[in-house]
Amino acid sequence: MKKSILVAILVAVMLLVAVGSVNAATVTANKTTIKAGEEVKITVTPSEARDGVQFDIEYDATALSYEGTAKPTGMEVMDQVTGGTGRVMVYSMDGKTTNAVVMTFKALKDVEATEVKVTGFVSGAEEVAEAGKVTLKVEKAEDQKDPENPTNPDKPTNPEKPNKPTDINGKPIVEHPQTGAPIYAVAVAVIVIAAGAVLAIRRNK
Repeated sequence: MKKSILVAILVAVMLLVAVGSVNAATVTANKTTIKAGEEVKITVTPSEARDGVQFDIEYDATALSYEGTAKPTGMEVMDQVTGGTGRVMVYSMDGKTTNAVVMTFKALKDVEATEVKVTGFVSGAEEVAEAGKVTLKVEKAEDQKDPENPTNPDKPTNPEKPNKPTDINGKPIVEHPQTGAPIYAVAVAVIVIAAGAVLAIRRNK
């Protein structure tokens, strides 16, 4: 008698597992590492095509923004999502089916890990099953280094050189190595002193 009861319990458990696996769904992302400001697609895939699915979602509203759910061909979407939680329903009025429900999220800030959970998955047969979750990493958009200057992205690649003084002909003025005065200025001073000396000599005569 005890053995029969045990067998019956095991069979019931196996049936429950079978029902759950038949009506469960998988949750995947088109990419798991994104930049702040970029979008990511989260796909809920039933085990087989359905004319109606419903599930709840949970996510960190400070890291991600729910942008909406794509409407499968010939089907309708009803979603009530706000503040990090909500429910998404996809259904058909004329027997159309879908094998994928695609949601779009936008990354708001950089985080090492943030999750999008899908729970309470309900198929057309009204059996509830757990679906799954995806974990995303969001990086700062500024983390991308300048490929032309990878060692120091804050330093300009081609800094402007200071303009050097030029004479009236556009030629650079060479400075005296000791005083820093232009050579032509020194020459003019020598000429003026010499002329003054000549005039003084002539006056004395």
